[in-house]
Amino acid sequence: MLKEHSKVLNGVSQQADGFDPEKALEALRNVPYVRPEDVDDWPEPLPLFREADPPEPYPLEALGPLEGVVREALRVVQGAEALTAAAFLAGASLGAQGIANAGVDGRTYPASLFFLTVADSGERKTELDRLALLPARAWQTAKAEVAALAEEAWRAEREAWEAERRRIQGEKGLSREERAEALKALGLPRPGRGAGCSSSRTPPPRPS
Repeated sequence: MLKEHSKVLNGVSQQADGFDPEKALEALRNVPYVRPEDVDDWPEPLPLFREADPPEPYPLEALGPLEGVVREALRVVQGAEALTAAAFLAGASLGAQGIANAGVDGRTYPASLFFLTVADSGERKTELDRLALLPARAWQTAKAEVAALAEEAWRAEREAWEAERRRIQGEKGLSREERAEALKALGLPRPGRGAGCSSSRTPPPRPS
């Protein structure tokens, strides 16, 4: 049937006066209706997605100082090369942000790398991220512990300051000028966490 339609259109187009859409439409009206299930010569449909090319080997030798670390992680964790390299490159860029910035066209940006990891469950994504971010997590934990100790010292100092301030304000026998002079000598409290803020001993959340 498709061939019949083609013959009709070819016949119209080969007329001496050229192709006439009106004549072509009229000629097609005289061709019997074609049901899809009656046609046995439909062309093979094209796939919606082309077949993906096989991936090229990941250039581990281009990782520089990270190559040895990545190869060892590959041996231990048995993850994919690209997945393993991405985890450690992301961890390295996170560490570099506290050391250097990137300059582009005279502008300054954080030294950042952005990765999108797509992998099935069980392909070691979480374990590789855990290994790659061990130094960052250790740094976060140490900083959180130092901050907690500093906050405790600040709270003790603040409580002592407030107690002394209350003593001066409530001491009888002081004139207005003497009280003002004593409060001035006490000074302001050392800046720190604001009143009512809660303390957290846990490390900061993992950067996403």
